[in-house]
Amino acid sequence: SALIPTGKVEDHWLDVPGAPDLILLPDNLKAEDLSLALINTWQPGIILLPLAEADLPLHGEHPLLSRLVGYPVLDTYAHGWIRVNTDGEKLWVNGEY
Repeated sequence: SALIPTGKVEDHWLDVPGAPDLILLPDNLKAEDLSLALINTWQPGIILLPLAEADLPLHGEHPLLSRLVGYPVLDTYAHGWIRVNTDGEKLWVNGEY
């Protein structure tokens, strides 16, 4: 399953009935608003983070990337586009570069 929050999700994007295999993090999510305890409980196979060059600080890493070190993260700054396919049992993730 995939968790793909869209629109004005506020904190409600975390209220899901089951553990998602894939998580697309919402735009403008602050690092301190991401519950690592919940991510650890869910144990997603992949976490997608939409980033543009304008989202990165002048020096250092993006706060969410820093917080998610060691987690299975793909971001669109490093990979351009990301394609996700599934047959209902397996999940394939491909990215540019």
